[in-house]
Amino acid sequence: ESAVERLTPPFTYAMRKHCEADSRFYRRLQGWAYAQGWHPSFKAKPEETVQEIYERYARIAVYLLVNKVLFYNIVRTHHPELPEIQVEPKSARRIQQVLRERFKDVLRIDYETVFKDDLFSEILFPKGAVEDMTRFLRDFDAYNFHKVNYEILGRVYENLIPEGDRDRKSVV
Repeated sequence: ESAVERLTPPFTYAMRKHCEADSRFYRRLQGWAYAQGWHPSFKAKPEETVQEIYERYARIAVYLLVNKVLFYNIVRTHHPELPEIQVEPKSARRIQQVLRERFKDVLRIDYETVFKDDLFSEILFPKGAVEDMTRFLRDFDAYNFHKVNYEILGRVYENLIPEGDRDRKSVV
């Protein structure tokens, strides 16, 4: 099972809860989807929207997070002053805090396009994702990004992205 497959269910739950608690976020999510050219069936109230819609956008949020972590590790090979992403499996909030700190570190260099906060950055990491997030982040420690080439990078993505999604041009 890929990291995306493991992390999508708890992120789906968190996204739905966030939308139900914050109607402005829900409207912004709708606007973001439409701006991408997608026209999902959002309902007037977030609690009426079908689960598949939340799952689709939670999956995108997970993909964006995976890309940020991967890209951060690659940038570190050229900027050794950037610290490793080290987390202890204490809480989802702490993991999210550490990631935000690391992404702010890299923003001091550049790469705003990748690391700036986005709509999905507002969603609190779900408690149910602590173990899988910790494992996901520690799995990156197994790779030596100094020696990475495109073939190896492709293998990393193969382990992160479910097989069915790798074959599609879009995850939506």
